[in-house]
Amino acid sequence: MKTACLHQVLLLLPLVELILLTIVAEGHPLIDLRKVSCKPYEQIYCANGGSCTVTVIWSLLFSRIVKRIDRPTCECPIGYSGYNCDIPELPPYLLSYLH
Repeated sequence: MKTACLHQVLLLLPLVELILLTIVAEGHPLIDLRKVSCKPYEQIYCANGGSCTVTVIWSLLFSRIVKRIDRPTCECPIGYSGYNCDIPELPPYLLSYLH
């Protein structure tokens, strides 16, 4: 019996996520999209001093994260680009002046 109930709940999870995203898209006053810092173990995801963030659905009523909706992203420092800030945009001798 418990397995059947769990299976039904798991089938509803995508629907719940869709409802939450719809509420956010319509500008519901109690839910907001926010970018927050990654968890400590994810900070190594960004190279060359990039800043690791993740987008979440935030409950204004309970002041907590409701759902994480994307994977970590990096905001790269000047001179670097790429998903992980691992692509130098400047020659190495110029990059050394930025650090």
